[in-house]
This record gives sequence, C-alpha cells and structure tokens, in this order.
Amino acid sequence: MEPGCPVQIDLPRIDFVDVHAGPVARDPLNELVRRFLFCRSRWIDAALAVRDRLVRPFGWKRGGGSRMSGGLREGAKVGPFWILAVSNEEIVAGQDDQHLDFRVRFTKSAGLDVRTEVYFRNWAGRFYFALIRLGHVLIVRSMLKRTGSES
Repeated sequence: MEPGCPVQIDLPRIDFVDVHAGPVARDPLNELVRRFLFCRSRWIDAALAVRDRLVRPFGWKRGGGSRMSGGLREGAKVGPFWILAVSNEEIVAGQDDQHLDFRVRFTKSAGLDVRTEVYFRNWAGRFYFALIRLGHVLIVRSMLKRTGSES
C-alpha cells in the first residue's frame, strides 16, 4: 500500500451505515465502480469543491478531485479514496481522518450497490456528518443513476 493509505479494511466500530442500489447494469463490478467515481455531474463537483474550501481551516482531508493513480487496485488513490480491497465480489475504498473514518463497499447485485460505513472519532465527526448527511445521500443516488447507463 502507498504511504498514508489506511491499513485496516474494517472500521473499529460502525456509527452510521447506509446502502443504495443502482439500476440494473450488465457491466463487471470494476467498470461500474470506475463509472461511479468518474462520471459525475458538474453540480456534484461544485458541491465537493465548496466542501473542500470549508474544511481547509480545520486541517481535514480534502476530496482530491477525480484523478486516479494506478487504476482500481489495492493501495491506489482514487479521488478522496484509497482502494483497500479488490475482488470480483467487492471493492472497498475508504479514508481515515482526524474526525471520522469511512469505508465505501461496492458490490454488484442487479446493479451497483454502494454501502457507506462511518466511524466517528469525536464530536467533530458527528457534527460534520450531521451537516453533510443529506448531501451525501443526494450525491450517492445521483452518481448511481449515472453509473447504471451502459456505455
């Protein structure tokens, strides 16, 4: 794994979890995850840019845009995520920070399923997530809709 990559795939505790399912898609899991991460609307990029500016004074990690270093392989950095595990059944991405840690588990049923798990390290993590929770849901749902369209 690259330096800075979280070494634990599983969180010490899960304080928040949600699961969203995308539309039916025949593509392999890695292609669906690639589309999920990179085929987003401009409004999502704008919202994430605002978020990055707001968290900068707190020293929290910023999103890192939509770049990928090394593809969907373990230890690669993809935007705000480290790719922690890759198999035909599941791709796990995540990030650890001083206020919260999160994992996103991508699996395939009829379409792409996205499970977000969050561990709050302190009150700041709970407060931050309370502020962004609605945005999180809207962004994941929007990205899933775009992911399902077969290319």
